[in-house]
Amino acid sequence: MAAVMGAKLAETVKANHSFCINRVQFWTDSSTVYSWIVSDHRKYKVFVAYRIGEILSKTNPANWRWICTKLNIADDLTKWKNGNKIESHSPWFTGPKYLYEAENMWPYPEPPRSNVTEELRVSALFHSVEIADPLIDCSRISKWNIIVRTVANVVRFVSNIRRKQQGLPIESLPVDRRIARLGRGSVAAVKRPLSTEEYQEAERLLWKMAQVESFPDEVKTLVKCREGKRISIDRSSNIFKLSPVLDEHNVMRMDGRVQEGEFIPFELQFPVILPKGHPVTVRLIEYYHNLFGHGNRETVVNELRQRFYIPRVRRELEKIGKNCMQCRVRKCKPVVPRMAPLPNQRTTPYVRPFSYVGVDFFGPINVVVGRHTEKRWCALFTCFGTRAIHLEVVHSLSSQACLMAIRRFVCRRGVPVEFFSDNGTNFVGASKEIMKEIKSDCSEELTSSRTRWNFNPPSAPHFGGVWERLVSFGERDDGYPENSGAITPNHFLRGQPSSGTECRRLSTNDAEALKNSYKRSQLLADRIWKRWLTEYLPFINRRVKWHTEQKPLEVGEVVFVADEDNRKCWVRAIVEEVILGVDGRIRQAVVRTAKGTYKRPVAKLAVPEIRIGKSGKDPSPVLRGGAVAAPVTS
Repeated sequence: MAAVMGAKLAETVKANHSFCINRVQFWTDSSTVYSWIVSDHRKYKVFVAYRIGEILSKTNPANWRWICTKLNIADDLTKWKNGNKIESHSPWFTGPKYLYEAENMWPYPEPPRSNVTEELRVSALFHSVEIADPLIDCSRISKWNIIVRTVANVVRFVSNIRRKQQGLPIESLPVDRRIARLGRGSVAAVKRPLSTEEYQEAERLLWKMAQVESFPDEVKTLVKCREGKRISIDRSSNIFKLSPVLDEHNVMRMDGRVQEGEFIPFELQFPVILPKGHPVTVRLIEYYHNLFGHGNRETVVNELRQRFYIPRVRRELEKIGKNCMQCRVRKCKPVVPRMAPLPNQRTTPYVRPFSYVGVDFFGPINVVVGRHTEKRWCALFTCFGTRAIHLEVVHSLSSQACLMAIRRFVCRRGVPVEFFSDNGTNFVGASKEIMKEIKSDCSEELTSSRTRWNFNPPSAPHFGGVWERLVSFGERDDGYPENSGAITPNHFLRGQPSSGTECRRLSTNDAEALKNSYKRSQLLADRIWKRWLTEYLPFINRRVKWHTEQKPLEVGEVVFVADEDNRKCWVRAIVEEVILGVDGRIRQAVVRTAKGTYKRPVAKLAVPEIRIGKSGKDPSPVLRGGAVAAPVTS
């Protein structure tokens, strides 16, 4: 750093001095720095190489000289001694004495050291190693059975070559007549299917191929140990703790602790070691995954451990389950988009209570009439702004009874601006007939220039949470200031809380409010609405669930309509149209099934996670008439 500062100082002096400076001489008492400057700076570490490069960009290496510490006048300040004096006639101001002599009388610098080892960069040597191609590229074959059968045919081919050299008839697989005509010749052949021994030999070849490719050093070490050499596996090896050994077929197995068991099979005592992530291991796990019906993961793990030891087998099985098309289709679930903002009917202040009303039915309720019991239903009307509740008893599930309940409500609370209700299966305890009659008769008779009836999409109870929640609503008194009391619907309906006590008269400076009782009541109502804005609206502003953004539906996408809890009853459909909500997110869709076209919320549509193949074609299952989400067979 001192050499860098000296180079910068010399450059600054030359740039700002009025005299023309033709030559600058630098002196340093550090032989290491002097050797760094006159040598190749690229062979040193980044810190040293960067600063030596900066020095060389500002100075010439020929202008640098080494000087012993005794003659270095810079030590007068850095290494204070008793004899050093900083005076006007001291060497610090006048310079060293040898500068007043001829240049040939200056101290002769020592030759730079060529073997400086300080801050040397570590040299890395890269060797290119060509790895031989495997016997069979298992990644190109999709199933374990096909891989084993392919290798078994290779074993049969090698055996036939040896039999032919010995003059014995070769063994051929049973084929049809067309292929048999093509293979006619002078070679004697015996038709014989692949034997169990050939399949076993094919499996052993695959295991050894995976072990040699993943653990080459360990296999070589074990082979040398078998030859009598005293060599052990390196402790840094991933399989050192498994105590690997080679069996009579040169397959590497784990030396377990249960080898003394009397009734324990050999493969459980010495399981085959297979590397994780290898194509052979992946195809083997996929085979067991399909063999046990894509079911319980622990069952597959238990069956694999009967014969093999695979590091982190659960992680490997989880990856295979995520890539399995059948598992992705069977485990798909409806995804609910982020919670929508509240409608303007919920957040509009200074309007009459029950201006915006949600309607729902619940029941039946058994009541005693005389000496027998009858069923009654309740029509629940709730105000969107104040959350007030109005209940009407309905004697039957007919359209006339529903109309009479609505008319009684209107006579008591006034004509609402808008009605909101479920559409279809969401009326609690109501039958299909009353749903159709409400939609057709009640909405037609009550819809006018002053009143409008709105329906939620079918199978979407969360669209009507404002009234669904009130079926089991309990009064909340927490979270409000103690001095003012909790704000309740009765403040808006009656101008006083449910206890019957009058509202506290707030002091005001408005003279008209003191003289006119009507204006005073209006002032009190306005103050209650202000409390509604400051206390109630912040409480419902936060989203309590459905916070994450989800991938929106697309037209033409294959989905499952999750109308029932049982997955086997989910019907496949194709998205025909998407409907945007007020926030621009897709919340409803029109889907086409084998039986017709329906409107459903996105929360009831499950999209199977199907990937697009390399060919660009969508491997989505084709919609068939009457098809349901039954297990897909491969």
